[in-house]
Amino acid sequence: MDKNVSRDACSCMGPSSRLAESICLAIVITLAYVTIPSGLVKFGWRWVPEGVRFSSINSWSTWAFAGLQLAIGLSLALSAPVRSGLRIGNIRSHWKKVLLVCGLPVAVAGIVYPLLPFRPFADQPITVWILSPLAQDLVFIGYLYGCFEGSAAGFLHKRVRIRWSLVLTAALFSLHHFSGYGYWPAGFVTLQIVYTFVGLLLIGLSRQWTGSILYAAATHTCVNLIAWAIP
Repeated sequence: MDKNVSRDACSCMGPSSRLAESICLAIVITLAYVTIPSGLVKFGWRWVPEGVRFSSINSWSTWAFAGLQLAIGLSLALSAPVRSGLRIGNIRSHWKKVLLVCGLPVAVAGIVYPLLPFRPFADQPITVWILSPLAQDLVFIGYLYGCFEGSAAGFLHKRVRIRWSLVLTAALFSLHHFSGYGYWPAGFVTLQIVYTFVGLLLIGLSRQWTGSILYAAATHTCVNLIAWAIP
């Protein structure tokens, strides 16, 4: 009797209910992705000797924070590796398009970033491009995109072949960057929110086409490296 009730309850859950559930889960993960590492670093800070806290150009807290975020990303993605895009994917059929959508952001970053009046990543630790891009991609374009594929797999329009799952992922990735308003100029953070949304839509097409996060992750790393390397 209980099994029948459970089966009936699952069958009554329509697409809109599954989408609402996916969005709620995604929002919780997006918030936890920052708050849990931040809380753990603050909790452990008191036991770190003062000489170790700032013993190098890359402080202990920065590496700990990025490492915890990477651990969250890995734990989520490895729980469903194929759905999270941990594979080579169907690159043979789409390599030209992937090369275009992944090469364009790298070229734009190399041209535009040196022209910005405020370049906050120039003096950041190397975790900005070694750990952070991979951690973010595992969570957003990896795990969360995979979750949305089951509930929002349709296209925006028959002529706009971008999946709603990608749009929702890009929106959450932009939401993740709202925290920048607390410590960076508002104009730069607003620009960052816009370009992270557009940028993820663009490189996320490689995920949509191939089923892999590898190409988007490589692009994200290159873009962050350019921003970090330019003084």
